[in-house]
Amino acid sequence: MKIYFSSDYDKFTFHHSNRPIRSSKIEKLKNSMAKKNFLPNAPLICKKKNGQLEIFDGQHRKIVAEELSIPIAYTLIGDNKDIRDANITDVAEFNNNADKWSVTDAIHHFESVKNPHYIKLKEFMNEYKFNATLSAIMLSIDVSSENRLKNQFFHNSGEKLRTGKFKITDYEYARTLANNVYDYKKYFKHWNNRNFVLAIMYLVFGGVYNHSDMMNKMEKYDGLLKFQATVNDFILNIEEIYNYHMGAKSRVRFT
Repeated sequence: MKIYFSSDYDKFTFHHSNRPIRSSKIEKLKNSMAKKNFLPNAPLICKKKNGQLEIFDGQHRKIVAEELSIPIAYTLIGDNKDIRDANITDVAEFNNNADKWSVTDAIHHFESVKNPHYIKLKEFMNEYKFNATLSAIMLSIDVSSENRLKNQFFHNSGEKLRTGKFKITDYEYARTLANNVYDYKKYFKHWNNRNFVLAIMYLVFGGVYNHSDMMNKMEKYDGLLKFQATVNDFILNIEEIYNYHMGAKSRVRFT
């Protein structure tokens, strides 16, 4: 690997899809690099573009080097056979393994490189104000009949989100789920709690729950829905309200 050095900090630019700068990481790197300059062993990965050096990997190191007046060590993608065919998504995967990306970092990156699934995810998050993992679960849920069991869609979407593997399966169905949850907002201040959202998703997904009937009960008996510690406890609470003042033959079970 051929390594170059430069103190011309202005010739380095950031790729538009780099994750947002984190001040905590800047301070951590600054304390470390003030004691020992490790850049020759961890050079920035750059690509020549319009007479400048576009940073694919190492934006935090560049900022710290400039603040400490340390020459920047860098390598060029075109000079190195092992990274010659790299693109910004390859570097994203490398960074994720070396320095675990947050879900927010990943969404920013994959949205900026025009991944349509992440663009729609961000639109969904902005519209409904659910966090990334809840939004991802709604958007990637498998509504096939063989998956209509309680835990088959309660998966952890975080790893897929961080590695660019997230895929939307049914955007309109996700909107149905989100709208059902959102209808509780006027009755329940914890409407966007993770366990509550998952409970509503389970009920809608199961096919027995009738949302209009439940909203009528919420309108009549506001205050019966209480905060619960688990998904199952929320389901039982909702079942109790759903069956409130109903005869034994008309009562339904959600579990």
